[in-house]
Amino acid sequence: MIEFSGSESEHELIVRLSQLAICDPLTGLHNRGTLKELFARILEQATIDRQTVGILYIDLDDFRAVNKLHGQAVGDVIISRIANRLRSISSDTDTIVRTGGDEFLLISPSDKPDCEFSAKAHHIVDTLREPHVLENGKTIRVTACVGTALFPIHGADHEELIAAAELALHHAKKIGDEVMAFSPEMLNTEHRRLIFEHDVSLSLERGELSLAFQPQAEASTSAISGFEALARWQHPDFGPVSPADFIPAAEASGAIGAIGAYVLREACREASSWKNGLRIAVNVSPVQIERGDFVQVVRNALIETGLAPERLEIEVTESLFIQNLAYASKVLTGVKDLGVSVALDDFGTGYSSLGTLRAFPFDRIKIDRSFVFDMVRNSNAAAIVDSVLGLGRAMGLTVVAEGVETEEQLKLLRTLGCQQIQGYLIGKPMPAGHYAAVTGKVSNHTSPVMV
Repeated sequence: MIEFSGSESEHELIVRLSQLAICDPLTGLHNRGTLKELFARILEQATIDRQTVGILYIDLDDFRAVNKLHGQAVGDVIISRIANRLRSISSDTDTIVRTGGDEFLLISPSDKPDCEFSAKAHHIVDTLREPHVLENGKTIRVTACVGTALFPIHGADHEELIAAAELALHHAKKIGDEVMAFSPEMLNTEHRRLIFEHDVSLSLERGELSLAFQPQAEASTSAISGFEALARWQHPDFGPVSPADFIPAAEASGAIGAIGAYVLREACREASSWKNGLRIAVNVSPVQIERGDFVQVVRNALIETGLAPERLEIEVTESLFIQNLAYASKVLTGVKDLGVSVALDDFGTGYSSLGTLRAFPFDRIKIDRSFVFDMVRNSNAAAIVDSVLGLGRAMGLTVVAEGVETEEQLKLLRTLGCQQIQGYLIGKPMPAGHYAAVTGKVSNHTSPVMV
């Protein structure tokens, strides 16, 4: 709510209202409503002066987690400080706009080469990652990604230029880069993304989905103790599509519910045919759990396939808890009440892994493959793995190391006391028949179980 002083004159009130119409009240920066007018003026002058204009689209990484963990008031303080930092490194000819809750645009006319904008983008990223020390002594670190586009090369007006910079930002986030410049090839990628979002909805009825199974093993003996089921999509035109591409497409299109239910059901059906009782793990999307019927979907899969609940494990990532901690905990508690175990996947890569462990009684944690990959040659990565293993022992949790590819890695994990492993050293994701000798597969059955 905007409050006005009774002592304000009519002229002062008009000036203040005019200011609110063009400025973001929290930061004092230009707001999104001014973009068209700002761009028109800046691009017109740049055309006259034969200048290039750099558009830098800045997005703060996982800023919702800051608001979630520290409160909206602290989040507002951080946003204000970030706006001030952007001002401090901008030139007199730059224009800064707050376009959304955690997004900013910097519009920068220049006579200098294009590489100047890349250097400026990296400078922004470096400046914004500096820690924020609050009045209570707490320290918060916020990182950012920047996508860049150039006038007149990548667009003639504000809509085209912002779209190009935003697309570059999207690609930067997707591959884990901090800064990325727009290129025309990205339009082809964007076109393919739209095709995937449309076609993934048809993948089930076309019979294009299948499952691959990757073994998990006891670290001490390398004896296989279970499998993780992994979805595979064979597109009729593009061939095999990476889960990193088709899972987001399924989430965006709304097809994730049907696809997730299919994967869960078929994984349970396959595991129910194994005579040696090995465990089956299924990784689920946060969107699946947020749909509201996830516990019933799990119950239906168990009843339909006859798989004993204790043989099923649901894997989730901590991004689920950032969205809605209370709801996620409620749903996963319902899953555990069925007798199904729950694992925290990619441990150590999120915003607050320890907080997530405290929020819910997981059965297993899986160390992210990035730490395992580096642990032999990087003492810091090895120390992180050792710490997670110690944390697991202290909390009574089984720890699985992902991405184990070499005997050297396995030897070190055994020395550190790791309990279970998963990776190419044990076995690649393959059709279930490839591991028939391990699973002791028998004819399919659907004997009902009580859940």
